[in-house]
Amino acid sequence: KGRIGVMWSNHTTQKMYFAAHLDSDPDNVWQSISIYAPGGAAADDHINLKSLQTDNAGSVFAVLKTSFSTSNTPLINLLVCSSNTNCTAASNWQPYVVYYKQDHHTRAILLIDTSNRVLNIFSTSGESGGVIYRKSTSMDSIQFVGGHGTPFIQSKTDTAINNSTSTKQNVNSTTGLVVLAS
Repeated sequence: KGRIGVMWSNHTTQKMYFAAHLDSDPDNVWQSISIYAPGGAAADDHINLKSLQTDNAGSVFAVLKTSFSTSNTPLINLLVCSSNTNCTAASNWQPYVVYYKQDHHTRAILLIDTSNRVLNIFSTSGESGGVIYRKSTSMDSIQFVGGHGTPFIQSKTDTAINNSTSTKQNVNSTTGLVVLAS
């Protein structure tokens, strides 16, 4: 609470970055760190960033795409900075592989269900359009099983569905969950 965070990718350095600014600091004071730089093409321009405010502390979640090119390397990752850290050191962020390159997923978005403490990730496979899939995991024990997940939006006649979108807010048992795609 009392801070803002910004995430971006840098294709030149091949890293993902996160910067934090405390409301009490002067406007030009930011703490910038590299949060995902496992070596190689870690950066891509697909990022969906969410926060969860609990007890005046906030966890930060980012689902992002890498540019790795071999089949067994991470393609879609979930990065998590828990509420007991200030997210200003790379070691504060824990990566979880959602999809590997061989799965051919793209355009991932994250919806946090606060009532059920579930993280929902929606993404497209194939990478130029196809089916929107959903993978879910408990916020308290994050892990994703292999494979595509569950089809969420698909059509026998429109085989190029892509670009899923939804609310920017977290969802709960009263809001429901809606995902749109083109």
